[in-house]
Amino acid sequence: MKGTPIWLCTTGVLCSIQAVAAASAPQRDEGTKGHSRILPAEQTVLRVACSEDGLKFHDTGEVFVPRAAAPDLIRLPNGDLLALFDYAAGRTRRGDTVMAVSRSSDEGENWSALQRIRLLGPNARPVRGRYGDLVQTQPDHLCLFFSMRPKETTTQPQSAARRETIIRSAVTRDGVQYHLVPSPGVRLPGASTLHPTVMSLAGSVHLYAASLAGGHNEEPQNSPEVTYHAVSRDGRRFVTLAPAKTPDVQFVGSILELKDGCRAYVTSRHGVLSLFSKDGRKWKVEEGVRMAHAWDPAVTRLKDGSFLMLYCAALESKHETSSADTRDSS
Repeated sequence: MKGTPIWLCTTGVLCSIQAVAAASAPQRDEGTKGHSRILPAEQTVLRVACSEDGLKFHDTGEVFVPRAAAPDLIRLPNGDLLALFDYAAGRTRRGDTVMAVSRSSDEGENWSALQRIRLLGPNARPVRGRYGDLVQTQPDHLCLFFSMRPKETTTQPQSAARRETIIRSAVTRDGVQYHLVPSPGVRLPGASTLHPTVMSLAGSVHLYAASLAGGHNEEPQNSPEVTYHAVSRDGRRFVTLAPAKTPDVQFVGSILELKDGCRAYVTSRHGVLSLFSKDGRKWKVEEGVRMAHAWDPAVTRLKDGSFLMLYCAALESKHETSSADTRDSS
């Protein structure tokens, strides 16, 4: 595996990483209900969809959680399903969210009360993050990759600090309490919004970081949006890979390992699309739209072989009810 080490560089700056895709920014389509932008959590609802083959999904009519975004679905070591998402209920300041989880022990039929995660840094101090994505790196624990704002300093103008986010990682055994991994993290100067997507394939962890130039709920920028790609054997120290082309999509979603490769469920101006790859480097778009009027999907496979999807859609009503009990149990 060749490449430049990037994870534990002294500055924490992701310098040398290569773009996987120069995907065009999503375009406004006034003739459809589809969205040209990824809306923030307070304007988003998580909905539920199912599929027998992973390609033809149908909405179940259920609202999983209103005022939530950036979902992820993973199976815990004990066999339970864990849903992770950004949650904005009860918050008034725009973009102010917490990461929360809900658990299911019956393959998604019923879900536990929403619970805020405990993300702990040095000296057990709380850390705030968003856009979490989980991957199993060891038999008995999971690794969470998430985006966070760097601390502002007296030598760094406030406007400059707001333009940067860092991807950090934390480990957990129970899906609720997470401990920050000591590292400078992945930093992309000038990237205001970073969405990490991770997967485990053939014993390696692949990290994709989608840099959305316009951020949430903003007009697309003139420059193309790109997805960065790195790989690791242990989930901590990453190296770059050769660039690979992808179609006109945002690599914001989730990836499932299949028998003969992997499938990525990603965001596009047409809705949720899927890509297939044998090695995680070269991706080919699969025919059709997995879910229209949707973005940022999280997909997992159930024990019976079917597929469960949580996806983001526009929040139509502040009074939409959810299938997950949204009482804060923390």
